[in-house]
Amino acid sequence: MNGWVLPTVGHLLAPLTPGAGPGTLSAEAQWQGATKAIAQIMAQSMEAADAIEAAFITDFAEALPSEAIDQGVVLLGPLPLFTGSWLDRLSVWTFSSHLWQSLWLLPSADGGEPCPEVTERAIGLAPVDPLAAESFCVVRMRDFSLALSLQEDSTGQLVFRFSFEPQAIAAVWQALRARVQLNAPQQLGPFDALAQQFPLVEPSYRIVSAFTERLLQALPAPSNPAHSEPRRRPLRASARPQPAKPAIDLELLQALAHSVRTPLATIRTFTRLLMRQQNLQDKAVNYIEKIDRECTEQINRFDLIFKAVELETSNSAHLSLTPIPLAQVFQSSIPRWQQQASRHNLELTVKLPHKLPTVASDPTLLDRMLAEIIENLARTLPAGSRIDMEAETAGSQLKVQLRYDAMGAATRLESLKSIGQLLTFQPETGSFGLNLHVTKNLFQAIGGKLTIRQRPQRGEVMTIFLPLQ
Repeated sequence: MNGWVLPTVGHLLAPLTPGAGPGTLSAEAQWQGATKAIAQIMAQSMEAADAIEAAFITDFAEALPSEAIDQGVVLLGPLPLFTGSWLDRLSVWTFSSHLWQSLWLLPSADGGEPCPEVTERAIGLAPVDPLAAESFCVVRMRDFSLALSLQEDSTGQLVFRFSFEPQAIAAVWQALRARVQLNAPQQLGPFDALAQQFPLVEPSYRIVSAFTERLLQALPAPSNPAHSEPRRRPLRASARPQPAKPAIDLELLQALAHSVRTPLATIRTFTRLLMRQQNLQDKAVNYIEKIDRECTEQINRFDLIFKAVELETSNSAHLSLTPIPLAQVFQSSIPRWQQQASRHNLELTVKLPHKLPTVASDPTLLDRMLAEIIENLARTLPAGSRIDMEAETAGSQLKVQLRYDAMGAATRLESLKSIGQLLTFQPETGSFGLNLHVTKNLFQAIGGKLTIRQRPQRGEVMTIFLPLQ
């Protein structure tokens, strides 16, 4: 950083959010997709605010001070990024060493023409300030905050990073505040007032999900079909995947999973420390146990996502299969699966043979995948549904079947939306999980097989085959 003491946005995000892709073209595409995604979210947020204001405070509009129109603040550099009338409801600050040399404007969220006349506060930067060479955007709204960064790393490669974490946004805000104090001290008062007006809050999962979905939709398709990635065959435990360049959305998903999993692990650690305290009230213990359980389920889900990305992108993925006594697996897992179903007002019945065999698989991954299937069904089937699980031997394999009725199967399929190459998403609940194709690949990687059979008027049958030891 050439001895410059003030950090850049990307430097502050690096410890909390790993770079999502080292390739220059990949990083640029991710940056452009992210800025388009957040522009659409902010534009919709402004439209919603306008509708509420028109419905409830029309009679008092003249009494409102002019500052009341601000619905958020955007700090960006080195050039303006957004256009559109919705920017009138935001306080926009541009940091640059060459603000008026040229303008690089992305299309507006509504597809309209650029509006370079939008009034902005301009903060000059010293030519030696490394922030002048970084593309960044910091957004603070009443219900979420976000920081984006695109800059070169120590090897000269462009790296894209983003974070919704209030801790990261606070550090970035202080670094930019130092620039305001150094280069435009007369603007420090209004700048600090914005921090008070828009305090940092944890974002809703709906906002994070909407941003991720729009980001993936905004990513450009490969420009050269001749270099596009061939369709991969399903993974098998004994087969090595062919080398393939990771897709952009897989890299982003891996970075997002890391940024979410880390604070969940911290929360779970604190809950387990709290459980060691003496004289806790029963009600408090109940709440802490629920938090711990939810964190553990989500951490396991993100571990599955990491494994799925690894299997989809690595050219050396290999899973070691070991003998597993299924009696131990089912004995410890069935009560947990039934609790999962009960929390969603479902009934799970389990029928097992008198003696369960030993299978060859990966014990940790198998347990998490079975739990993920139960949780996915519990979240997507309508309340009151019943899931029947039955296990039996079939030749050299163990066959585990899960049955649910036709109405539940139809409702489940209608409620799911595809996101990228790996995930399905249920907008009504905000829940997500691995899609069917990836789930099948994971079962093949641990020596098994997954099939789903539609039964007219009778529902679906999900069958899992595991090789006997």
